Amino acid sequence: MLEVILARGPGARRSAAHVLVVTLLLGCLGCLVQIAAVDPKSPLSTTRPGRQIAYLAMAAAAALVGTVVGYRTALRWARPALWVTWGLLLVLLMPGMEERKGSTRWIELGPIHIQPSELAKPTLVLFFTALAARKKEILHTFFRGFVPAMLYIGVTGALVVLEPDHGQTLFLFAIAATVLLINGQPFKHFLPLGLLGLPAFVFLASEKSGYVRARLEGFFAGSHYQVQQGAYAFARGGFSGEGLGELRAPLFVPEVHNDFALAAVGEQLGFLGVLGVVVLFLWFFWHGLRIAFLAKTQTGFSVAFGMVFIIALQAAVNIAVVSDSVPPKGIALPFLSYGGSSIIVTGLCIGLLASVAADAYAPHQLPAQLRLRLRQSRATA
Repeated sequence: MLEVILARGPGARRSAAHVLVVTLLLGCLGCLVQIAAVDPKSPLSTTRPGRQIAYLAMAAAAALVGTVVGYRTALRWARPALWVTWGLLLVLLMPGMEERKGSTRWIELGPIHIQPSELAKPTLVLFFTALAARKKEILHTFFRGFVPAMLYIGVTGALVVLEPDHGQTLFLFAIAATVLLINGQPFKHFLPLGLLGLPAFVFLASEKSGYVRARLEGFFAGSHYQVQQGAYAFARGGFSGEGLGELRAPLFVPEVHNDFALAAVGEQLGFLGVLGVVVLFLWFFWHGLRIAFLAKTQTGFSVAFGMVFIIALQAAVNIAVVSDSVPPKGIALPFLSYGGSSIIVTGLCIGLLASVAADAYAPHQLPAQLRLRLRQSRATA
């Protein structure tokens, strides 16, 4: 029934235009956040607005490349792309790499900082989509389909967890598992991993990593400093906010320009501003799903759904963290948070989504069975 509901209304290209509008609005709001989040005590912060604009320009270029190259060509290069991603993740484990806050997540090439785990997100979507297309006859089997797929996920996750970045490891697993599920991998294969593997991973991470344990303890005790300070920013903003530019959060909220960019929105624009951001992401999610369900091929559906899932899940986790609904995890809010790799990779995801829309069915071109179901739905409405 969901595909029938999503098929109503204009075609995929119109939905792609809606997605573009949402990304432009979020990108502009992100620039305003960075301008307002300048900390007078940090000289580096004065360069963030200019860099954010440059990152958005590069994201637009990445989106154009993704659209022009197209998802079909990208699928043919999915395996080499995964190898390159593994190579970049291995570079991070080499001696001499600079640590930030106890982990090595960036490859620094002068002014350019590359975060390979961000590149892994769309790469995994493309790789497992291509894998499912090649092995669609055996993908549903356990030993010939599920186990090899888990080996690829395991290698990628192991390289990321060694940085260490436990939250990003779970994020990558969720992306890969979702792509496999929508391509026919039985849910029962993942059930033991969810019931046994996830608790074991969290337990081992908290035992081996002091900051993971501190975050979990702070969440359950309601005493995590960054979340509390973010709550003060929301409280100061109230219902309608203090006004654009009226931001004190940089003085008392750590990472307000990055992971807690939503707190900056809350202080300046209040509850209405935060609600507007949530509505924009829901708007993006809805039209992204329409593009996926109007795709002509299963691979197009898989790529579009995967790209939408990356952005929507990242936004949902960030909002949940900032609102103290889940344990804290450093994850950027798409287009609002400061950072080059995240914004550029998100732009690439938008471009690949647009390439699916350009190749999708218009409503009057839907397959016969879906058109019949649509007529039946309208007849009983």
